[in-house]
Amino acid sequence: MKKARKKFVALRISVLSLPLPIFSKEKLQPEQVIDYIQGIFTEETRFKPEGKPFFLVFGDFLFSRTGELIAFRLGKEKEPTLPQYDESQKTFVDRSIPVSPYIVCIFAKPQQCILVEYNPRVFRISRLVESLESYLNHFVNRKFATVRIRIEPITSKLSFWETVDSYESIYSADFALIPPNFFDGPKDIKEMLSDVKESYNLEEMKFGMTNKSGNLKLDKQDPWISNINEWIGQGGGYWKVVCSKKGGRKFTVSSRDQTRKIEIEIENYTPEEIEYIIKTVEHLILFGD
Repeated sequence: MKKARKKFVALRISVLSLPLPIFSKEKLQPEQVIDYIQGIFTEETRFKPEGKPFFLVFGDFLFSRTGELIAFRLGKEKEPTLPQYDESQKTFVDRSIPVSPYIVCIFAKPQQCILVEYNPRVFRISRLVESLESYLNHFVNRKFATVRIRIEPITSKLSFWETVDSYESIYSADFALIPPNFFDGPKDIKEMLSDVKESYNLEEMKFGMTNKSGNLKLDKQDPWISNINEWIGQGGGYWKVVCSKKGGRKFTVSSRDQTRKIEIEIENYTPEEIEYIIKTVEHLILFGD
């Protein structure tokens, strides 16, 4: 088989624990949920995300030498109506024909990460994130009622400033941060989120800055904003900027649309090849750029 270079986007899975009943002494570990998730992928192979006009379908599973799930293909099943010629009736008719275009997904379980093939003709990343969250939460909550799954792309830490520098007017910058459960980000952000999660039982912390005239000033030397962007860059949240070109209309740019693409060469789609790929991109998955 000819080698093909494909672009992938890394999605971080965060496991958020809601309060346990007051009488419970159980302390749930994220690793327990991640173990359970790999079973969901292989057993719950067809799912319709709420509000979406398609089904997610899973197949072509690959496993490591130790039996861990390491890759699968994820399809988008739908039934478009297409015109066909009916020779027996000598007429044209519209018929629904099932199709399932798919992408390759690499499951890096130790890093709580899924590398998904970037192919916007099959899935836009923002829609894929929403669909996978809906799928995982639907099945995870059957076993772990006090767990919430969040998925965010691992992005370039520079994309926020590249966005800000690209537009003459900045009207607002909003940030959403997910409490930590896996990666080590900036210490002050991690400690703050740990403290407020404990005190307020939050799933997400949001805050923003606004200037209605479009003159919002954001300082690249501000360590607070730099640390926030580093946290988000590792899949710990997202940002949104409302901006415009000179004299142009306002629109919103999100970190979910500014994902960093990782080029990966796939030849045979074998367990050995996938294990090698996971090892070679491990640093990028853990630390971004």
